Amino acid sequence: MSKIIIKNLCSITNFEMSIKNFNLIIGEQASGKSTICKAICFFRIIKENTIRDNIVNYIFNKKSKDKNTIKINKKNSIYFIEGMDIMINGIFSRLFGHLNNIDNQLYLKYEYIDDIYIEIKIKNNNNKNSLVINYSKKVKQ
Repeated sequence: MSKIIIKNLCSITNFEMSIKNFNLIIGEQASGKSTICKAICFFRIIKENTIRDNIVNYIFNKKSKDKNTIKINKKNSIYFIEGMDIMINGIFSRLFGHLNNIDNQLYLKYEYIDDIYIEIKIKNNNNKNSLVINYSKKVKQ
């Protein structure tokens, strides 16, 4: 089962939720409902992009010469791809805005399934924020 953890993103200070086939998020105006949905969308976009890019790599024989062995399980898989950190930074900025406007205590974690997750924090160097992206060991295999 998927799970998201959000800390210090826009109006969300501390939020954790298991992602099911159907989740209902209710709350007052400006309480963070849209931010939660954007965060879930963010991690799902990452997953879909990694699957797509690995299929493209496979088709163009960058990973394998035997075209009959590809096994992509879209429901439970995420694949590490070259340039993944750059892709994640771009998606994050499009959804949430410039990194310097993001709280330095930001923490996001999305568990796709057991032992497969991506974790994101903010690092500040010389008054400039950047994302620090950690992947579970199974993502990098």
